[in-house]
Amino acid sequence: MKKKTLYFSFLLLSLLLLTTGLLAATSKRVIGSLPSQDLSFKEWKQKASFNEYCMSCHKMDLSKTLKTGEKLNLKVNLNEIKQSVHGNFQCIVCHSDFSKSKHPSYTFKNKREYAANLSKQICQKCHTDATLRRNQVHYTISKTASCIECHGYHGVKPAKIGKNLPENQYCLTCHSKSITKKLENGEVLSVKVDGSHLLSSVHKDLKCTDCHKGYSKTEHPIKKIASLKEYRKQAMEICKQCHTKEVDQFNKSIHAKAFYQGKEKAPDCIRCHDYHKVARILPNNELKFNLCASCHGEEAKAYKDSIHFKALSESKPNAPNCSNCHKAHDVLPVSMAKLNDSCLSCHKDSKKAHSKWLYNPPFTLESFVDVHFKSASCSVCHAKGEKAVMLSLVDKAKKTGITVEDLSKALNWPVEEVKIR
Repeated sequence: MKKKTLYFSFLLLSLLLLTTGLLAATSKRVIGSLPSQDLSFKEWKQKASFNEYCMSCHKMDLSKTLKTGEKLNLKVNLNEIKQSVHGNFQCIVCHSDFSKSKHPSYTFKNKREYAANLSKQICQKCHTDATLRRNQVHYTISKTASCIECHGYHGVKPAKIGKNLPENQYCLTCHSKSITKKLENGEVLSVKVDGSHLLSSVHKDLKCTDCHKGYSKTEHPIKKIASLKEYRKQAMEICKQCHTKEVDQFNKSIHAKAFYQGKEKAPDCIRCHDYHKVARILPNNELKFNLCASCHGEEAKAYKDSIHFKALSESKPNAPNCSNCHKAHDVLPVSMAKLNDSCLSCHKDSKKAHSKWLYNPPFTLESFVDVHFKSASCSVCHAKGEKAVMLSLVDKAKKTGITVEDLSKALNWPVEEVKIR
């Protein structure tokens, strides 16, 4: 056993000596990444350009793990730099705090902080506020988004490269980034647009300027907006350019009253239809129900217990949803909505059905039904749940309740039919 141990120790010692010898032999010749194998590392380091020196490491797949766990890629593609507007720059021009003898290490919380710091410390050394102010839009964007988000890290492209692009693509060169606008009251508005949302919306064939009048490839006004509420009001005016009827209807609704009173969750065009992901809301589309249910939870529960929802979930034609009864844009309070008219628009024979039992003998005129319908809504009798009202018939002479059997005799109907009706 001792012989084997000595044998392995001898092998390890031999390997160590051999490796040390190799390292000593190659200390004068740096293999692989240097332009000449006849130079020592010290000689090569003095003669190499900054790009050659930096790229000896940064051409490899290096990365740095930030505090959030995000991986920051430190690999640099030299060809990207050569084809960029900084093609003639040496690394040291931008990374001036680095040198062949000094390589500081930075600590960033996340990629967002890294990009913001890089923009301030590097880009704005040359691209100062004074130069950025020549283009007010560019200057404003630079205060909320990092240069890197629009122009890239090393393959820096000039912003004017987008001038030849189709209009929507031109706008999205900036608005596809996570840029924001600070409003006068301090609130922050995201002006990021997801291109996929546009392409899947009902507005997919529109150009940006069809809605955003006054903007173009040559003009980009900076609008002062007091608050998010004010922004939503301005957005409504954009919608009104095409949807005049719907906006006018909305302005008469109970939703508009809540909106103009400043209630935080009050609906408006954007709250219901989204900014750019505008979906087509078709008849019998459950999207209508889900939209209303997002605010009216208790009412949604009651609706789900109804025969109307059963018909909707079974995709039956003309199955009623919220807007069929309450309307889509000109939504009124229940006290003003004339909901019975909504019921009768589908249940056209209801008056005749009710006149069989709802009358003053011997008269069977529908006018008696009209009087009843004007006094009580259909939901009083036909709705389930806590808000339902139970009606009882009473014999005034006997001061007792009238049973189903009594009604059966009085109407000359079978008991089963009385129960169903």
